Amino acid sequence: IYAKTKIELMKKYIEQFGQPIQNEILENDFCDSMLFWILNVKKLYVSSRTISGNISTFRNYIKPFFTNKRISQIGSEIIILYFNHLLDKGISKNCFYKCKFLISQFFRYMEQQNNLIKYPFILYNIKYKGIINSINNYKAIPKDIRKEFLKLLEKNKLMKIVCYLGMFAGLRIGEILALKWENVVLDDKVIKVRNSLSAKLNFNNSGQITKTISVLGSTKTECSLRNVPIPNILYKTLLEWYNETIILSKLKNKSKPIYVLGGQTPRTYTSVNKSFRRFLKRTGFDKYNIHFHSMRHTYATMLLEKNVNPKIVQFLLGHRSVKTTLDIYNNVVNSNDKISELINKLFV
Repeated sequence: IYAKTKIELMKKYIEQFGQPIQNEILENDFCDSMLFWILNVKKLYVSSRTISGNISTFRNYIKPFFTNKRISQIGSEIIILYFNHLLDKGISKNCFYKCKFLISQFFRYMEQQNNLIKYPFILYNIKYKGIINSINNYKAIPKDIRKEFLKLLEKNKLMKIVCYLGMFAGLRIGEILALKWENVVLDDKVIKVRNSLSAKLNFNNSGQITKTISVLGSTKTECSLRNVPIPNILYKTLLEWYNETIILSKLKNKSKPIYVLGGQTPRTYTSVNKSFRRFLKRTGFDKYNIHFHSMRHTYATMLLEKNVNPKIVQFLLGHRSVKTTLDIYNNVVNSNDKISELINKLFV
């Protein structure tokens, strides 16, 4: 069998001869097998963005330690050494659990495929024992720089509308990119979240991204289909942006824009993200590790800082559920008028 990489060889072997016998699987390279699983098995039930994140975790934190090790060599002792190695490197809690989750999933899959492979019991007991940096784990825009951030947004109209939709309506970036003017009811001060723009990524056998395709589809979950009230600060910005885009389209003899960010087709994540990165670098805000989802985190954080019922926050964000510790707040307010009143008080 001719193949350029080990992953391609494994794929062609299985296509031609079927699954290797159980003893042969044990002698397969651990890293090659895990990458093959990510690219050919896990990709069947998760988004391509998730696969991209998994490949990044694998390359940066798993492969360097497990290189040249066979599956048969990976037991509890090696796994203990590995996670201690991560802690010694000062890895963050988030990355630590990403590695644990990915390795756990892989062993679950391997256990189903081969009864000679047993899920390492030690994975149940492994916990993060590193130092938690509260600054790096604070996902919202820090309170003391929010006003300055909003002031700088006045100089960039596109970034202003993108960030305001995240900070004052809690929309995900995919929901912002897919948002149409027909779903922004300015008279009723309501945004109807109905769609999301996602990226479909194609990978080669080495896990490199070869092609990115934007796909307009439904929201992340059914709960994400929601009507979000528009507070006054966002209403004013949307109204100004709407009038400007309409005038601009008339001047250029173009059709009335369908999408809130302008045009007849949605902008891509890549193009908007490049503009956002340039904006952060130019203003010096890149040092705060701000990203698009920080806007949504800030929205939720500002509500919770004012003791808004977490169930209301869950409703506004379109989450399936709140954490168990927050389930005691069970008075869900579904009235848009009441929610608008709450948010208007927060963002005056």
